[in-house]
Parts: sequence; C-alpha cells; structure tokens
Amino acid sequence: MIDIIITTYKTDDYLDRLLESLLPNKLINKIIVSDGEEKEIEVSKNIFKDTNVIRLSDNKRKYFSENCNYGFQYVTSEYLVLINADTKVSDPNWLDILLKTQNENSDYGILSPWGVFYDEPKLTNKTEVEEQNHIGAFCWFMKSELFRKLNGLRIDGDYIHWNSDFEFCDRVYKEGLKIGWAPTTIAHKGGGSGQPTDIKRF
Repeated sequence: MIDIIITTYKTDDYLDRLLESLLPNKLINKIIVSDGEEKEIEVSKNIFKDTNVIRLSDNKRKYFSENCNYGFQYVTSEYLVLINADTKVSDPNWLDILLKTQNENSDYGILSPWGVFYDEPKLTNKTEVEEQNHIGAFCWFMKSELFRKLNGLRIDGDYIHWNSDFEFCDRVYKEGLKIGWAPTTIAHKGGGSGQPTDIKRF
C-alpha cells in the first residue's frame, strides 16, 4: 500500500537505524533506498525482515532533487513516503495516522509528521492536521499519482539541491491541494543527510 523512498548520501549509519525503526510495519509494500553517491553498482533487491528493500545507485553523483526522482521510478504503490536517511520512527503508529489523516482530508496533497529531536524524541499532543504554506521534504506522505502528475522535483538551476521541495509545494497548491502537519511525529537529526560541498547554496 505504501512505498518508501529513502534518499541517502554517505549516511549508512543513519540508514541502518532508520531501516530498523521502519520495520515491521505491515503498511509498507517496499523500501527504496536511493543513493546519491557515485557508485558503479546495479539495482540490488533483498528481503530485510520480511520487507522488500531495493537499493539503487549508479556511477553518477545525484543531488537531492534528482535522487528523489531516481528512486521514484520504482514506486508502484498508491501512496508514497519520501524520507531523509537521518530520520527514525518515533511514533510506532505514524504511518497509520498519516494514512488515516489523508483519507479524512482528501484536500491535502502533502502531509508530514512533526519533526522532533532525533536523540530525545517525543510524541506530539496535536490531534488535527495543521495547514502550512511549505514543509521541507525531510518526510512527506502523498499519493504517488500526485508526484507523478507533477513530474517530480525540479532538478535544474536553483533547484538542484536546496529549493526544490518548496517549489514542489507551490505546484501542489496550484493543483488546488493543501500541505500540512499531521498529528504524528518522526525523529529528525537535521543536517545528517549529507550536505554537498561542491555547489553554491542559493
């Protein structure tokens, strides 16, 4: 029912912890690890604790935007979670809550859990979705068809790494859909997903 794309760049320590925290969740169809590193490896598929995990890489350095789109080519489920490697589950019911919130609020294109401290995660006391103009893409939940319809994230110019998530939010609003925080949490380190040193921040 839900495919998860994990974008990663030299973050295997975080990745292992994230994978452990994601499992076992029966709503997950498969986990797609999209690696932004320059590696000459082919698609690898394996079963990790009864869950399908696909790890992707090639011989090309991919920044955030392209890396997300690269992973999306393997999405087949109705719903998509786009998540950074430097996160881990803090609320065991997070996916159930995101799915329930989406079903009850079909006018929302993107839902995100509240980000809480990675080392001292706490559950939110929020009970309703809260609309926002933009939410950074550290953890997005949406229908896969929306990401497909909008042709993914922009990968040119200013949007190669830094601003494509906010630009995508703008396009979601142009579709007549909203963006908001859902009443659940995900632990987020922040800055642990691998920052590029070879491009300018716009």
